[in-house]
Amino acid sequence: MKNIYQQNKQNINFGKYTDLSALLCLFILAFSLRLGFQANSETYNHISHDAAQYFSVASNLYNYGAYSSKFPQSSNVAPETDFQRPPGYPFFLYPILASANTVWKFVQRVTLAQSLVSSLMVLLLFATCRLFWPTRYAFVPALLSAISPHLIAIDQYLLTETLFTFAMVLAMYLTILAFKKENIFLFFLAGLVLGYMVLIKPVAMILGPFLIPAFVLLKRRKKIAKSIFIKGATLFVIGYLLVYSPYVLIRSQHSNDGSISGQTVWDKVVIGFDIGLKNFLANKADPDRIAESQKMYNDKKYAVNKMVERFKESPLKYLSWYLYGKQLFLWKWDNIYIGDVYQYPMIKKGFDQSLTLAVVHRIMYIFHWPLYCLFLFGILILCRRNLCGNFKGTDHYFLTIPLFIMVYYMGIFTILVPLPRYGIPLRPFSYLIAVYALKEFLVPRIKLLKIRQILK
Repeated sequence: MKNIYQQNKQNINFGKYTDLSALLCLFILAFSLRLGFQANSETYNHISHDAAQYFSVASNLYNYGAYSSKFPQSSNVAPETDFQRPPGYPFFLYPILASANTVWKFVQRVTLAQSLVSSLMVLLLFATCRLFWPTRYAFVPALLSAISPHLIAIDQYLLTETLFTFAMVLAMYLTILAFKKENIFLFFLAGLVLGYMVLIKPVAMILGPFLIPAFVLLKRRKKIAKSIFIKGATLFVIGYLLVYSPYVLIRSQHSNDGSISGQTVWDKVVIGFDIGLKNFLANKADPDRIAESQKMYNDKKYAVNKMVERFKESPLKYLSWYLYGKQLFLWKWDNIYIGDVYQYPMIKKGFDQSLTLAVVHRIMYIFHWPLYCLFLFGILILCRRNLCGNFKGTDHYFLTIPLFIMVYYMGIFTILVPLPRYGIPLRPFSYLIAVYALKEFLVPRIKLLKIRQILK
């Protein structure tokens, strides 16, 4: 009996050391690749387009105490308040800006901070997977996130994706842990993080309500006491409202244009109607296209009539665009503006400058679409098992949370404009579900095939 106890104790300690070793390896790999990419990359202008507006908000808050995305016309006059950009990312930039005395130092510190945040996201993903998988399976989606060229490259730019990805993985981790531990305080923390997610990217605004059916499913699978579930769900909502409501109230006093990231939701619906977004870039050069698009933005009746007219002309093209074309476009390897994984014009492209980075880039490029197919297959398996309630006595029902998160964003970007950049924060979730498909479908069949060969 004593020997069995000692053996189990050793196994437990070994498991802990295995996880710590995995975490250490993942962090070193993720952080070194990101630092290596930044050391071998040079961007023409870090503070341009969207990044310029985020920088302006942080700068105006620091220098004038004014919330504005516009550059001040005079150093003595604060710019006019506007809410063209949500505050989540500017709040992240603010302390870095306050600690830097030059723009170049500011950019260096932001990209370094984002590399650290991105590496921590990899560790969080591993920790999430360990809640329902053994180490060997939990390691794979975290590894894929660590070496993902899209997740590596996005840290180079002053854009929201790095912070948003971290917040979304953290929200998933806290939610699953709350259900596993049946801890109402963790529900509250998950709600706080979700509220902050919306401050980074308002596209997550209705993710909370969308997760309610997932909560109900998990309650049934986990058989949580009704009182704990009600308290937890209530605190989840309270946490969300505590973070997001003040922004809504302040914004309503200054603006009522319905803008989300500089555009209205309707603008994004109109842009998303353009098959393949072929005219998206043309809007900047073609006066006729600019006039027509502007009229569609401003006049919903005209826009709807125009959409109906175009749909009648090419119904099959529009059906295919909305049924699967947008999803494929969202998952494109190449960015719509610059190409490959780069978001802004580059003087030096990091993946072309280093052999290690080039190898990582090539490996992930080869597996890009196979992983996507596995992800889609994993979605189907999870949907079927949720409907049938068959998870084979495992904790895999916790995957209901990433499943609902992915279905939410797939639905949102079927309606709105599906820029490939918007799909970058979804990659850790897609890797997780792809590994689930691999584990549940391919691995058992490979094992069965080996057994049959041995028996022969």
